[in-house]
Amino acid sequence: MAGIGVGAVRKVGSMLSSGSKLSGAGKVGVGMFALDTVMNVSGGDDLGTSAMKAGVTGVLSASNPLIFGTLTAASIAKDAYWGFQQFNYQKKQWWNAQYAYNNQVGGNYVDTQRAQTMRQAAVQAIQGSKMNARSALGGEAQILNPYSQRRY
Repeated sequence: MAGIGVGAVRKVGSMLSSGSKLSGAGKVGVGMFALDTVMNVSGGDDLGTSAMKAGVTGVLSASNPLIFGTLTAASIAKDAYWGFQQFNYQKKQWWNAQYAYNNQVGGNYVDTQRAQTMRQAAVQAIQGSKMNARSALGGEAQILNPYSQRRY
């Protein structure tokens, strides 16, 4: 089967180069058929399926050029829109990875056993002294918040 397809491709190539029995429009049509077949093969189809797809595409483009052109333009516009959306998503992901710290409280803060023990002791001292706990706990939250740190 593959030998038959290769022979047909060689024959088409020789017809295009020699100029036998084909007008200018015929050469363009055969060239587009060959190009479409090669693109389908590179897309993963086998040679028979690629030739069938290229034949259907050629018949549709020859019989209804306006409708075929409109559908082709719509397909290209859809792909361009999808590519734009993917670009925006990747840009947002990059931005979040660089600056948003992936919604983790404290950003790059690494909690240790000592720090946890110190915070626990501080909270117990606040509860024992009956002082205003909002200011002390707010200060700790300000230390852990990556967006509120000042650079002196």
